[in-house]
Amino acid sequence: MSAPEVYQQIHQQLQAVVKGQVDESSLERLTLLVTGILGAQHASPARVARALHALGLRSASAESLERQVRRTENDPELTAGICFHPLARQRWWWG
Repeated sequence: MSAPEVYQQIHQQLQAVVKGQVDESSLERLTLLVTGILGAQHASPARVARALHALGLRSASAESLERQVRRTENDPELTAGICFHPLARQRWWWG
């Protein structure tokens, strides 16, 4: 599966989880972050940025992507209660 296809699938899953609780720009940043974490198999902003750069999802430099990742981490709209807890509950039920 190509990186853009993975990105789209992650976007759709996250969109279902957050259900309109975040704006589209925050959802896009969250999708990019999750895609990068999967690509890097790590959560370090620098490694996530390098993975995103290698995947070619954005034309930005790795340094610029790292700044985007850090902005996503600091986005007050993206809380664990909105983003992670519903996903964890859903995964728990899939068991």
